[in-house]
Amino acid sequence: MTNETNEERRSRDVFAYCLAHWPALGRYVPVEALALARRIAGSDGVCTHADAAAPDFVNSRGFEKFLSDLPVPDGFFWAGIQNRGGSEYVFAMWRVGTRRFWFYDQYVVYMCQSDASHELTATHLAEALGRWDTGTEDVAFSGPWGFRKRPEERMYKEPPS
Repeated sequence: MTNETNEERRSRDVFAYCLAHWPALGRYVPVEALALARRIAGSDGVCTHADAAAPDFVNSRGFEKFLSDLPVPDGFFWAGIQNRGGSEYVFAMWRVGTRRFWFYDQYVVYMCQSDASHELTATHLAEALGRWDTGTEDVAFSGPWGFRKRPEERMYKEPPS
C-alpha cells in the first residue's frame, strides 16, 4: 500500500509520459527528483525544490524570470507538462553551478492546425541539450521564439540559416 495521493500519481504518470516521448530528457533528471512528483502552478511533473518553482517560469516567456537573478538553488530541477486547454507544452529547467537550462515547447494543439508535434519538440529538445552539453553558457529555448538569451540582453529570434 502506498501513501501516494491521486495528485502525486497523476504527476508521476505525466512525467513518465514525458520520458516516454522525449527520452533524452532522462539523462538530466536527478534521481531524487523522480520521487518528487507534484502539481505546481497548474503543471504536473517532478520538481526538486517546490518552494523555488515560480509559476512565472512555465510559459513562453518564462526564461525571463528563470534566467534572471532570482535565487534558484543549485541542483534545482523541474520538468513536466503544462496543459493550457487548447494546447499542451513540455517544459524542463534546471540549474547546475552557475548555469541554467530552460526549455518550453508546444507539442500538441487541439483548437487549430499547427506544426506542433512530439517529433518536432524532440528535435528542438535535442538541439537545446546539445548546446547544454557542449557549451558553457545558459541555454533557453521557447517554442514560439527559438533560442533566447539572458533577459538583460535584447532578445530576438535568431535569423534562419
